[in-house]
Amino acid sequence: MIAMLKILSVRSPDRTAFSESHADFVVQGPHLYFDPITFTGDAVSLEGKGEMDFQAVLHLQFRARLGRNQLNLPLIKDVLGGASEQIMTIHVDGPLQDPVTTKVAFPALRQLQTENH
Repeated sequence: MIAMLKILSVRSPDRTAFSESHADFVVQGPHLYFDPITFTGDAVSLEGKGEMDFQAVLHLQFRARLGRNQLNLPLIKDVLGGASEQIMTIHVDGPLQDPVTTKVAFPALRQLQTENH
């Protein structure tokens, strides 16, 4: 899927999911708190926050965004970026050596359903 989305970019497609990563973190007690943490790819980028303890147990949450988030047209960037954030969130939990990834499709819709029940 990533290779197919990369066809829309100017560069030729490759199998690399992410080409850059950035993280701001704070050490507080036995935890590292990441906010924000970003993985940037040509087709999909992940933006999120979370924590890791000193036993390397992760609790992270990401929003998926289409593309590199480098569009120069603010209105188009806001519309496309906002829409892609509502498509899926990704939770990463567990030990760094073997994390469990959980994808939640349409998180806003699920939250509304939960609040109405």
